[in-house]
Amino acid sequence: MDGENVIEPRPKPPARRRLPARWEDLRWAWRSHQKVPYGPGELWSRKGREAHYRRWREAKAEEVRQALSAVGVRAPPTWSLVDLLALYEVLVEKCYDVPGFGPAPGGYVVDAGCGFGDFAVLAAASGPTSRVIAFDPDPENVRRTKELAAAGGLQDRVDVRGLALGAADGTARLGRVSALMLSVDSSQEAKEVPVRRLDSMALGAPVDLLKVDVEGMEVAVLEGAREILTRESPRIIVEVHSRELADRVAVHLRGYHYARVAEGPVRKSREFPFVRNEFWAPPPRRP
Repeated sequence: MDGENVIEPRPKPPARRRLPARWEDLRWAWRSHQKVPYGPGELWSRKGREAHYRRWREAKAEEVRQALSAVGVRAPPTWSLVDLLALYEVLVEKCYDVPGFGPAPGGYVVDAGCGFGDFAVLAAASGPTSRVIAFDPDPENVRRTKELAAAGGLQDRVDVRGLALGAADGTARLGRVSALMLSVDSSQEAKEVPVRRLDSMALGAPVDLLKVDVEGMEVAVLEGAREILTRESPRIIVEVHSRELADRVAVHLRGYHYARVAEGPVRKSREFPFVRNEFWAPPPRRP
């Protein structure tokens, strides 16, 4: 072979230029600088950045204290900075603050997955006749919710129960996905917890607002509330943790003629790549 008919290999296209590995760090640094400006030299040394990070966290904790104070609640003195920062999303960023979905004075609120009690306390503080029944299978969350309610003198308005809500009465095996969360999708430190249908609970009054934040058990909670959805038609706030779950929630609630009237932005957390709050309005009441 003289080589005249040899086909030269096609050169590979140039590799796509990737963003610097520390791009996310730089973007976070800019956002944090907008809230708490960097001091001289803080950005250029590790100790300086750590000092700025501490100031930034304390500034956010102070925003939480002010938000609590605005509804007549004083932050529990035994709570750490980390505890206070767990309330930031609800109290400061107001992730549930959508017109038409605030706790109504005198209304009865069910908080499924109450966490540290931020939403439950806001609901209880909305009026002297407001009542909240809060559920969470994590004993630590139950304790924190009771502490926060007591700090605002709201313990008589917030009934906290240490169990999970689901589609059937029984038990479920939940694992820890973070310091604040238990989930059916985790096996870490897994344990059996009691589960009850919302329909089987003696609530004592019609439900005006149902908030569901249960890390994967959203549809199960709604399936266990068939009678309440049909008879009482509460407004519903659901935090979904995947697109698949969002679709399943939509199919379920549209079966009761609910309409999704608002949704929050998609965000990521350490535990879930997709998190979004959805706001569902019940069908118009018949005269």
